[in-house]
Amino acid sequence: QRQPFSCPATLRAFCKIQNLTSVARLLVCSPTAADEVMCFRQLRFTKNLTCGHLSFQGDTYIDCLGEDCKLSSSHPATCGSSARPCNCRRYYGQPQRLITQERPGICSQCPH
Repeated sequence: QRQPFSCPATLRAFCKIQNLTSVARLLVCSPTAADEVMCFRQLRFTKNLTCGHLSFQGDTYIDCLGEDCKLSSSHPATCGSSARPCNCRRYYGQPQRLITQERPGICSQCPH
């Protein structure tokens, strides 16, 4: 049976460091479509208000801290053997897309 979803401590700390708004925190701490926390990338964008286009600003890797996730720092190095290889999860969840800043005007890609 699945446990109720709660925002992992690493995400709470990240939100505090980044001083994210409550809406951004909700996006970061939302479960994936599978209702399961997995490692994922957080993509940060600036939105130009006139054209509505997003400009990529950077990304952050978010660790799910799951021992059953090969990508996580919490995954034991001793998991698996030559007779029985590790079969833990090896994929990322959908990236979270955050608009961290809004700018008036159009983006640099739009014709002036």
